[in-house]
Order: sequence, then C-alpha cells, then structure tokens
Amino acid sequence: ASDFPFDNLGNYNLSLGATPIKVSSAYSNKRLLSFFTRGNYSYKNRYLLSATLRADGSTVFSDKSKWGVFPSFSFAWKIKEEKWMKRLRAVSTLKLRAGWGLVGNDRIPNYLSQDLYSPVKYGRGTEVVTVLQPKQLANENLRWEASESTNFGLDAGFWKDRLTFTL
Repeated sequence: ASDFPFDNLGNYNLSLGATPIKVSSAYSNKRLLSFFTRGNYSYKNRYLLSATLRADGSTVFSDKSKWGVFPSFSFAWKIKEEKWMKRLRAVSTLKLRAGWGLVGNDRIPNYLSQDLYSPVKYGRGTEVVTVLQPKQLANENLRWEASESTNFGLDAGFWKDRLTFTL
C-alpha cells in the first residue's frame, strides 16, 4: 500500500494505506567466481616487474563466453639506486614507473543470454489455459566488457623524504 496518513508507521499497520498495490515477486540469481595470481620480480632492488592475471566467471553470460581473463603488468625503475645517483644526497627517492592492464565488467542484467518465457492465460468458456510465450530470445554473443588502462608515474623525494612529489 501507499499514501499512509503518517510517515512513522514503519512496517506496522500497513492496512492504513489508502492505495493498495498489487503484490508481485521475482527471483534472480547471479554468481561471480574469480581467480587471481600475481608475481613480482626485483633485480638489484633497482628494476621491479609485476605481473597479475585475473580470471572471472559470471553467470550472466552464456557458456561460450562465461569466463574473462584480464592481465596487467607494471615496471618501475628506482633511479636513486643507480651508482651515479648515490652522490646526490638531497635526492632521497627517485622512481619512474609504468603500468598497463585490462579490467573486466559483467554489470548487465541477469538472464540476457537465455531464452525467457512468460505465462499467458487464455479463456474459452469456463476453461482457462495457461501457455508460455517467448518473452526474450537468447543472446549468446554477450561478452565481457574489457577496459584497457595505461599509466606512467614519477616519484621524487628530497631531504630524507621530507618533501615528496608524485607526477
């Protein structure tokens, strides 16, 4: 119901609503399963490499495209760790970094990849027959949306990192 005489009734006295609303119900089930792995490598504490792989499975897609795989990579060069930078005492941190990756999106309504039917009642005399008619045709071509991202950065710190910058 709606149009209650008071706003503070909460869930009590729902019969006081002036406008009854038709009750309906629905069921929706969406599942997401993810696997994630990451590897890091450092050479002489100067060159850093990171690789990540994520695999996601979602029930909103058909069986032929249920899984999406999304890799990412990043690299950093700690310039301050180079021998020729050690003598610059005012510079305490200097690091150049870059990254690239894909991220997936399964934010679409449930059941778009499946045939859906709705019941329709037909009457003939006193007899009522319920039949199912197509409501939606399956779309097996739905795929994970993948967004690509690339980034670059420079971190600098001076006087024992009392003053820092990130670009």
